[in-house]
Amino acid sequence: MKNTSPIFGLLFTAVLLIYASACSQSKNLQMENQAETPEPLSIAKGNYAPFQPGDDEAVFELLIQSQDAYESLAREFEKGGFSDPFPEIDFSKRMVAAVWLGESNSSGYNIEITGFDEQEDRFQIWVRNEFPDPSCAYLTVITTPFHIVSLPRSDKPVTFRFNRVMNSCN
Repeated sequence: MKNTSPIFGLLFTAVLLIYASACSQSKNLQMENQAETPEPLSIAKGNYAPFQPGDDEAVFELLIQSQDAYESLAREFEKGGFSDPFPEIDFSKRMVAAVWLGESNSSGYNIEITGFDEQEDRFQIWVRNEFPDPSCAYLTVITTPFHIVSLPRSDKPVTFRFNRVMNSCN
């Protein structure tokens, strides 16, 4: 009988951990807290988007201000295998912003909506776009990072502002 190598066991465990971390996470929103919460409330975030809205775009952004558009996005995620239901949103008080990175070949990529800034004439959404440090070792795995949040509603022109940051080796 062949002796199973401990390296195989470690490799198998690593693959399981990668898979578990790549699964999307969602956070329930409480309807009563939506109106008074000024920061972005995370709806869903993950390393593998169940669907890609853009063709070959490196970064894709989406602003949703209606229930119909939100339900359409939720259906696309559900068709792609996303199992957590999207929370209800009061679109008279909130809007939804989503960002995706296109397909990447490394675990060193990430995207996150970190905040917003409402000024007299515009509404800006701040996005942190991480890319891998070439001197670091990352897993070779296909990723399509995404983040979807709920924000206070604004009828001002909305701009997504991207801050591209090199991912550290930590």
